[in-house]
Amino acid sequence: MEIFEKLGVDPILLIGYLVNFLIIYYVLNRFVFKKALANMDQRKKLTEDLVNNSTKTQQALVDAKKEFEDIVAKANAQAMEIIGKADESAKMVSEEIKKKASAQADDIMAKAKIEIEQEQISIKQSLEKQIGILVIETVEKVIGDLPEDQKKKIMSNIDSKFAK
Repeated sequence: MEIFEKLGVDPILLIGYLVNFLIIYYVLNRFVFKKALANMDQRKKLTEDLVNNSTKTQQALVDAKKEFEDIVAKANAQAMEIIGKADESAKMVSEEIKKKASAQADDIMAKAKIEIEQEQISIKQSLEKQIGILVIETVEKVIGDLPEDQKKKIMSNIDSKFAK
C-alpha cells in the first residue's frame, strides 16, 4: 500500500472508483450496449438486405431490358413479315386487277369490232341501196326515149343484178 501512497493515490478511493466503474459498466452493458448492439445488428442486417435487394433489382432490370429487347425484336420481325405479306398481297391484287382490266379491255375491243362490222354492213347495205336508186334513176333518164318493152327488159335485167 505504500506504493499507492508514494504515488499519491488513496487505495480506498481507488477501490471506490473501481466499484463505481464496474457498476456503471454493468448497467451500461445490460441496458444500453446490448440494445445499441442489437440496434446496430438490425441496421447491419437491414443494410445487407437493401444491398441484396439492390442486386436483385439490378438483375431484374437487366432481365427486363433483355426481355424488352427480345419482344421488340420479335415485334420487328412480325412487322416485317406482315409488311412482306401485305406487299405480296398487294402485288397479287395488282396483278388480278391488271388481268381484269385486260379482260375488260379485250371485251370492249371485241364488242367495238362487232359494232364496227355491223356498222360497216349497215353502211354497205345503205350505200348499195342508194347506188341502186341512183342507177335506176340514171337508167330511167337514159332509156326514157326507148319503147316500153325494151325499158321493161332493161329494168328487169338491172333488178336481177342488184337482187344478187
